[in-house]
Amino acid sequence: NEDLSLSEIADNVGITRQGVRDIIVRAENTLTEYESRTGIVARFQQRNTGVEKAQALASEIKNYTQDTKIKALADELTLILESLKG
Repeated sequence: NEDLSLSEIADNVGITRQGVRDIIVRAENTLTEYESRTGIVARFQQRNTGVEKAQALASEIKNYTQDTKIKALADELTLILESLKG
């Protein structure tokens, strides 16, 4: 978050630069393992892709029709989909 170098983090925490790197590598490996077991990130990305497609379809419906009721429903659907986006 603070865009610190490994050396700066090491100085702040009181460990070596290599120690900081080792911790980061272990954390990345742990997160990768959790993702392979749970698939949370993949499902999240898949859901967002579906939401984006649905938003595009709602926009297309709104542009295609002259019916104000259908346009209002498309707008409402777009708002709901926007709230679902991560």
